This record gives sequence, structure tokens and C-alpha cells, in this order.
Amino acid sequence: MTVTRSPASMLPGWQLRPAQKDSVLNTPVSSNDTPSLAFTDLGLADPLLRALEAASYSTPTPIQAQAIPALLQGRDMLGLAQTGTGKTAAGSAG
Repeated sequence: MTVTRSPASMLPGWQLRPAQKDSVLNTPVSSNDTPSLAFTDLGLADPLLRALEAASYSTPTPIQAQAIPALLQGRDMLGLAQTGTGKTAAGSAG
């Protein structure tokens, strides 16, 4: 069996943003691409905001800032980002 990697998986630093309908949008993401937001700007529940504050987290990473609002809207999302950028935390929060 031959395994084929998708083009997006071969582009470090790129992520797939939530797409409208059946389209796919490949967009490079860096810390300069996402405006400075706080977790309080993302629409998270108060208990989660208190837990983030207790753990001294106040600013989401770029992938978290983009993923959490989409996930809270019930949208499907595939995000590609470097290890340690908070993808799992974003999925858990959303």
C-alpha cells in the first residue's frame, strides 16, 4: 500500500483554516498573522477562563486564536502547526 501525504502536510508552518462548503484554504500562520487576543476574547465559558487564568495563560497562540472560535461554532477543522503550539488545548477548549 502506498501512503500519499497531502500537500499541506508537507508545508511546515502552514495550516488549514476552516473552509466554507467544500473548499480548502491553505494559509501560512505566524505570530505576526494573528492580532493579539486574550482568551477572554474567544467566547470561552467562565470555568475554563478561570482555569486558564489560574494556570497563568492569558494569550492564545495563533492556531488557538483561529481554531477556538470555529470549534465553538461547531465547525470541523484541520489545523497543522508545530509541536507545542497548543493544537490539543484548542481542540479541548472548543
